Amino acid sequence: MSKLFHLRSVRLFSTMRDTLNNFGSQMPSGPSGGGSALTALAGICGLGFLGYNSFFTVQGGERAVLWSRIAGVKDYVYGEGMHARIPLVEYPVHFDVRTRPRNVQSLTGSKDLQMVNITLRVLSKPSIEDLGFIYKRLGHDYDDRVLPSIVNEVTKAVVACYNASELLTKREQVSQEIRNRLVRRSADFRIVLEDVSITHLSFSTEYTAAVEAKQVAQQEAERARYIVEKALQEKKSIIVKAQGEAKAAELVGKAIQNNPGFIKLRKIETAKEIASTVARAQNKIYLSSDSLLLNLLGGEEEDDVLMDSSSLRDAFRARAAAKVEESKAAVRAEREAARYRGRPVRGELGMRDRRVQAAQEPQNELRELTENGDNWGLLALPGLLLRFGAVFAFAAGVAALFVDNYDTYNELVDLAFSKRAALSALVGATFSLGSAARLLAQWNYVASRLSDKTLYFEETGWADGFRLQKPDNTAFRDQLLYDDEVAPRKATVQLAFALVLAAALLSLAAFVLVWIP
Repeated sequence: MSKLFHLRSVRLFSTMRDTLNNFGSQMPSGPSGGGSALTALAGICGLGFLGYNSFFTVQGGERAVLWSRIAGVKDYVYGEGMHARIPLVEYPVHFDVRTRPRNVQSLTGSKDLQMVNITLRVLSKPSIEDLGFIYKRLGHDYDDRVLPSIVNEVTKAVVACYNASELLTKREQVSQEIRNRLVRRSADFRIVLEDVSITHLSFSTEYTAAVEAKQVAQQEAERARYIVEKALQEKKSIIVKAQGEAKAAELVGKAIQNNPGFIKLRKIETAKEIASTVARAQNKIYLSSDSLLLNLLGGEEEDDVLMDSSSLRDAFRARAAAKVEESKAAVRAEREAARYRGRPVRGELGMRDRRVQAAQEPQNELRELTENGDNWGLLALPGLLLRFGAVFAFAAGVAALFVDNYDTYNELVDLAFSKRAALSALVGATFSLGSAARLLAQWNYVASRLSDKTLYFEETGWADGFRLQKPDNTAFRDQLLYDDEVAPRKATVQLAFALVLAAALLSLAAFVLVWIP
């Protein structure tokens, strides 16, 4: 083709050159040559027209074929750029070969006879090698002639193979099957399909309403099943609560049998609650002493019971044990996790409770005391007595050296060995007793802090007075106070203090016997 274009160009320029040369040589020199000049000018214009129409240009994204008056449409496809042609004989036909989108809507029926409105987006372009065939058979509007018919035909055939529900659940499979069939059908018309996708899929109004009703029914069934499960869980919780209340009632009954002070303690709490409610009221109310459930006129039996501290303590322990038994299943894990973290256990607080700083919480003070490795209260009784014995020996030795040095350098003083020994023993016993008293004071302070916080919650009525259930903080402090931490160690320190006190009294008695005749 390039050789043919070169030969035509050379021939055309040679003809133009010869024509111009003849025109220059035959140009007349006078007025008589005017007719010949017009003839030459017309020849030049004709040659220019023929030269202009001897070329054609193919734009970007296009291809062209030539239609000849002699041979018809040629099969050769011209690419982008400038090409030669025979003027007035061959004419170029341009085709846009870029991919073009087209939406085709189709109304068809599914396998279960449901009407489906489906819209397909088709990306198509002509086959470049077969542009001559497309122009001879279909023309420029080949896509308008072919695509609507084959897309509707293939879509109806594929949709008829699926139920309405399958068109939704297997949408990708349906789209792929439509694409494969359309590609095979369009190849017969020399059309290339690059993509076929389902852009819209809808059903009739009646079918949509039926599907929505089905979904609503399923949701109602799920809701009914949830209500049944909730009722079962509530039943279990009621059973567990009843078992806990039965256990608490059993413990309260035992406490009442063992000690009648428990009833008196409940009367005191009820009276405090009534008095607090009346005090907060704006109106003045006059109540008899019987309304407070207390014998305010006094009585030896009442006073004996109320003044019996051990009875109150036993009743309080029985009550705390009943409440702990009722709620221990819910708070046991949290108590164990929060015991040494310095945080109070999460629970309900009393109405008048005012939170203090974390460093002042009794749990934190106990943790600070127990985490101190030098605290002697963590030792067993033998080790604790050895420590106090070491303090006694050290202090007595220092006192003996001081007394011996004083007796040596003071000529007016002559102390016997028994007096020096009694004096040194008294000094050692004094220092041991001071160490024991200091240790006992530490554990007594922590125990009193835990007890004070517990009693403060009770005075507020146990969780605002609306539920007779001890808060988790109070239950946790009760266990720390009586079972886990404080009570065993405090008992050990008290026993050691008693032994050291007895030794100090013996040393004092010996000192009195020796020094006072």
